[in-house]
Amino acid sequence: MVYDTLNYNTEKRSENEPDYKKLAKAVLHRALLDVLGFHGNTGSISRSEKDLIKTKAKIFLKRNNKMLEVWCDMADIDSYHVVDFLDELVYHSNKGTFKNRIPHMVVDRFLYKF
Repeated sequence: MVYDTLNYNTEKRSENEPDYKKLAKAVLHRALLDVLGFHGNTGSISRSEKDLIKTKAKIFLKRNNKMLEVWCDMADIDSYHVVDFLDELVYHSNKGTFKNRIPHMVVDRFLYKF
């Protein structure tokens, strides 16, 4: 087993987190990727369904959304910090400044801090 990899450190740290916090981080992770259009395996999803997922994620990740605040509270993250991160994420995605970074890894590293 390799001990100095990103996955090992993430798994080791997440062992100490309560399950509700892991769930909340997973919900935020999925919403952040949905806004960018990274829906995972989308072979059976139509274009309109992809657009609907993206729109719903944008609505969920708006400032002063009570449901976002609930999930952020469970994850011990400030909801305004998540929205600010989303703005930066969308900006860099649109500009193409991720270089060799995969958006999944960028979101993982952001949520890892909390």
